[in-house]
Amino acid sequence: MLKRIKELRIEKGLSEEEVAKVLGVSCKLYCKIEKGEVSIKASQLVAFCKFFNISPDYIFEFIDEKRELPKE
Repeated sequence: MLKRIKELRIEKGLSEEEVAKVLGVSCKLYCKIEKGEVSIKASQLVAFCKFFNISPDYIFEFIDEKRELPKE
């Protein structure tokens, strides 16, 4: 999971600080999330998926195809 979080961030050309703001956490905490030193909270994961418009299945590595979130 953490590998894909970092990959998506880099793919979009975003800094750790930019993604940290989206998640509502400090850059220091976000860096720890990417490194696997702390777990990402469910609410943060939801915010991440919405921001990147990507299915949590992809983040959790249940699937390899990037799927967009269903439209609300």
